[in-house]
Amino acid sequence: MSEEDVLNAMLRSDFSAFVEKVFNALHPGTEYADNWHIHAITHALNGCIDGTTTRQIITIPPRSLKSICASVAFPAWVLGHDPSKEIICISHSQDLSEKLAMDCRQVMEMAWYKALFPKTRVSPLKNSAAEYVTTEHGRRFATSVGGSLTGRGGDIIIVDDFHKADEPLSEAKRTSSINWYSNTVPSRLNNKETGVIIIVQQRLHEGDLVGELTAQSHWQHLCLPAIAEQTELIPVGPNKTHTRMPGETLHPIRESKKTLDELASQLGSITFAAQYQQTPVALEGNIFKEKWITRYQGKLTKYPRDSIVQTWDTASTTGQASDYSVCMTWLVNSKGAYLHHVFRGKLEYPELLQKVYELDGQWGPDLIIIEQSPCSTALIQTVQKKELSKYKCHLPKGDKISRLIQEVPVLEARLVHIRDDKPWFAPLLHELKAFPSGKHDDQMDALTLFLYWYREFHLHQVIPASKQDDPADGSCPPQSSLPPPESTLNVNVTVLDSGPDLDLSSLY
Repeated sequence: MSEEDVLNAMLRSDFSAFVEKVFNALHPGTEYADNWHIHAITHALNGCIDGTTTRQIITIPPRSLKSICASVAFPAWVLGHDPSKEIICISHSQDLSEKLAMDCRQVMEMAWYKALFPKTRVSPLKNSAAEYVTTEHGRRFATSVGGSLTGRGGDIIIVDDFHKADEPLSEAKRTSSINWYSNTVPSRLNNKETGVIIIVQQRLHEGDLVGELTAQSHWQHLCLPAIAEQTELIPVGPNKTHTRMPGETLHPIRESKKTLDELASQLGSITFAAQYQQTPVALEGNIFKEKWITRYQGKLTKYPRDSIVQTWDTASTTGQASDYSVCMTWLVNSKGAYLHHVFRGKLEYPELLQKVYELDGQWGPDLIIIEQSPCSTALIQTVQKKELSKYKCHLPKGDKISRLIQEVPVLEARLVHIRDDKPWFAPLLHELKAFPSGKHDDQMDALTLFLYWYREFHLHQVIPASKQDDPADGSCPPQSSLPPPESTLNVNVTVLDSGPDLDLSSLY
């Protein structure tokens, strides 16, 4: 046998070697970093071919070669050995699904692949971004969550990144996607006895697709956290295991413990636990941790480069069961953000407008941010006509839980300080700790509105958009632009020549 024949024989029989060949073919300028976890994935996928299992889940951190293994190399490998197989591949978006399909097709049309599997050829009769067939009537069909599978069937169904990153935090979106899977995917198997379903993803929520399916005993689950939390024996081949010790990182030459610790700080413990450790925490209550805040008492001093920022969350009615209108007044300096005053009350529109002007005059903020909502439209239009540069509106993205999760890194960095010697502190802390199960969440809304500005425009020093984003009628643009501190410094601030520049406690 020639050297080429020996190599081809190895690639046909060793799926791990085939994955390496596929990676090098698609990324010729990138060095392939082999690691035991890749062999664990390929071993699990091999089990779906040899009849070991028909239901396989693989959970693993981002950028760990899962899609190359499961959505690119595996379909090409299966069709190489049996060009009559029908494979359905599903991802959260059609763009991603088609991108993976095109990568797989590119591999199958390479000369080395054709030499490796001479009986497998892509037919010119059906060759699109979403679907291509072989000359033996096998196929790889790509679709997205929610897409139509009517009339489609598969011997193998591969679900790769079922959820968008922020989708599982929305109960409605999460439930809709999982219902689509339950009502559509299992019924598309050509043979319900031997058909295979494979799911690969990072965890995003305890109630995501994997969370729902792992409660069913017939699923095999390969869980690969970024940092091992216990001793594990992980199968990496026939009669071969890798012993993983507590604290061991998944792929240290690519992501060291130091790098992962930095990621945990940037993402926040909740996001890191889900996406990297594959252990999402329950989000039904007690998301907010009291240890995230630093308490302080008494006066504050405002220096020339400090800013005073107010955030408003307004309510639409004054009924007993309705939320409150809330205004938070913050001092922002180089050391962090200091919540110095909270107004909370149920006001009709005329009284609400008067209170906005009153708190503006009392504290002299450099910037006032009002959450855009149907009940705040009239208020925003009125105050922006008075002083457009100071009053800004912002339309939050995502649901309330996802907004808080997004700001966890700022909270965990201990950059938020809250005054605890005023009557408003206890009700505020109670509401924050009860979220999202508490009766009211208006103060949480005002807090996350401020933290969004603080993270995006103070810590990151984002340059604001042009004035064209502010319509002439004072209404909110679709994506409001909030200015960073530099654009608001020293507005309505009196700087004393000596001593404290401004004692905020005297204004309370």
